[in-house]
Amino acid sequence: VVTLPRTESSISPSHLQFGFDLAYLVRKLQSEGNTISSPFFGAIGITSCVMGHSMGGGASFLAAQSDSTITAIANLAAAETNPSAIGAAGNLIIPVLVFSGSEDCVAPPASHQLPMYTGLSSDCKAFISIIGGSHCKFGEYNFTCNLGEIGCPGSITRSAQHSLVIFHLLPFLDFHLKQASTARCVFQERLEAQNGITYLQECALPAVQNLTIQWSPNGVVLQWSPVFAGCAYDLLRAEEAVFEYDTLLRIYSGPASFFEDTISAERAFYRVWVK
Repeated sequence: VVTLPRTESSISPSHLQFGFDLAYLVRKLQSEGNTISSPFFGAIGITSCVMGHSMGGGASFLAAQSDSTITAIANLAAAETNPSAIGAAGNLIIPVLVFSGSEDCVAPPASHQLPMYTGLSSDCKAFISIIGGSHCKFGEYNFTCNLGEIGCPGSITRSAQHSLVIFHLLPFLDFHLKQASTARCVFQERLEAQNGITYLQECALPAVQNLTIQWSPNGVVLQWSPVFAGCAYDLLRAEEAVFEYDTLLRIYSGPASFFEDTISAERAFYRVWVK
């Protein structure tokens, strides 16, 4: 279910109030889902994502700061707000996906979306820059918006920009709102392909729950589960029981759910992450 506010559309909108409005819509829809007389009864889940473009993108940070029940944020060419969306980002720990246009001169990434992204306290966040994307082409044609970027309309079409957003946004939403485990792998695979985009990402990799180890004549055979269709795995080894991801030795990376390690050391420690 998608709900769109029509508030704060004047020439001098309240950014804070718009953030409150976004958060209110989340609570209202979830309340309707629990109300027997509502047409939404039983149809609204407990997860939610606030989104917005430009001022609305900045306000999405204010919304999430005001309501800790919001699950995730995804925004388009988010613009700095008053109070500061950049400042609010530091108070957020939920997953966030920030879209930016590389040729946006209305809310330039260096002074708007990038400070928001870097300021986030989230342990899973991504920044996607659409190559040749502009500010206004994240939305439908709007004369006023287009007038504001007359000198920097972007070098790709509006439909191409929309397609790239949808291509990356849908698996993000499927994973964080629907708990579709394979969607995380799809999202990661699409990011790393870098077709029409560049990206930044900081995301704690989940460890696989079950790892069995059996000694063999050549070393040790490791097998892990659960196995997620379409996912790849990183198998890492340490000589001490310290699992800081960046300090471990990656001995396998791929889609299989088992690996034979020919290590000759008497002791080794292993961990598997979904890649």
